[in-house]
Amino acid sequence: QEHVAKEIAQKVVDSLHGLPIDGAVNQPGMDQFDKLKPYLLLAERLGSFQAQLLESQILEGQITEIRIEYNGNIFKGDVNLLSAACQAGLLKPALHANINYVNASFFIRQRGIQVSETKKLTDDNFSNSITVTVVTDKMEQLVEGTSFGKNDTRIVRVDDLYLNAKLEGHIILIYNLDIPGMIGRIGTVLGKHQINIADMTCGRKQIGSLALMLINIGESISAKVMQEISELDNVTFAKQIKL
Repeated sequence: QEHVAKEIAQKVVDSLHGLPIDGAVNQPGMDQFDKLKPYLLLAERLGSFQAQLLESQILEGQITEIRIEYNGNIFKGDVNLLSAACQAGLLKPALHANINYVNASFFIRQRGIQVSETKKLTDDNFSNSITVTVVTDKMEQLVEGTSFGKNDTRIVRVDDLYLNAKLEGHIILIYNLDIPGMIGRIGTVLGKHQINIADMTCGRKQIGSLALMLINIGESISAKVMQEISELDNVTFAKQIKL
C-alpha cells in the first residue's frame, strides 16, 4: 500500500508539472515520449505564441478551431501527446490556471473548440515541423515551427511571412512597413532604455510590403517602452511575447 501511495503521489506531482502520466485514462501515449520530447516544447510554445497574439487582438474573434499539421517522418506514430502540449500552451496565457497535458483537451472541448490533426511525412523546407492554425469566427492565423535540438525551438513562418527566429524567452514582435531605417529606429529605442538585443530576425514577402520583426531580448520590458516602439512611424503593431 505504501508503494501504491508513493506512485500515486508521484503521478500527481508529474501532472502538476505538466508531465505525462503513465496509465492515465485520458493521457496521450508515452511510447514516443523520448523521441518527441524536443517537439513537445515546440508544440507548447507555438500554442502559447498563438494565444498571446489572440490576447493582443491581432488575432480577432472567438476561437472555433485549432488545426495542427505534423510534417516529417518523426511524426508517423502517435502524436496525441504533441497535440495535448499545443492545447496546453494555447490555454495557459488566457486561463492562468493549472493547465497541463492531461487536462488541456478537456478545457478545449468545454469551450466548444474543434481540434483537427493532419500528417504529411515529408516537409518541403525542414526535416520535421509543426504548423498550428488558429481559426476564429472572424479570421485565421498560421504559425509554423521546427526544432534544431533539445531546447532549440524556432518559429519559421507566420502566415505568408517566412523567417527563422528563436522561439524562447522574451520576444518583441513587430509588424512594420518594409522601408529603410526601421531596424535602426527600433534598435535606438531599445538602446536608449539599456535593453540588450540577443537576436533579431525579419521576414517580408516583397520590398515595401508589410514586414515582421522578431527580437529576442534577455528580460521583460515595460509597457512604456512597448508604447514607444508602437508609436514609431511605420510600425503598425508591436507586442511582447513571453514563452
